[in-house]
Amino acid sequence: SASQRLQQHTEQLWAVLGQLQNNPDIALQTLDALWLNLPALPLPSSGVRSDEWRTLLKARLDIQSNGRTLRSEQWKTRPLLTQIDNLGGLRQAPQLLQHESQR
Repeated sequence: SASQRLQQHTEQLWAVLGQLQNNPDIALQTLDALWLNLPALPLPSSGVRSDEWRTLLKARLDIQSNGRTLRSEQWKTRPLLTQIDNLGGLRQAPQLLQHESQR
């Protein structure tokens, strides 16, 4: 279910916090992967947006915001060329820009 996927994503995000001091490079790669793979929250099959669905949507937006903030703080400490290299190099730039603009 959507709530389980969000819970798993949150647990993975929390696990990254433990890596920040000992393995910052791995932590940053994990943050990028989590950012690029944020679980989707499909509309309810009934088409009616219930309070439960709205609560899940708010949780997803909060998770996205917190992940963005953490990721941003980590990227600020890295040179631009290192950032590009960590995201797959220049060949990946168009795909990454498109993905980021959709977020």
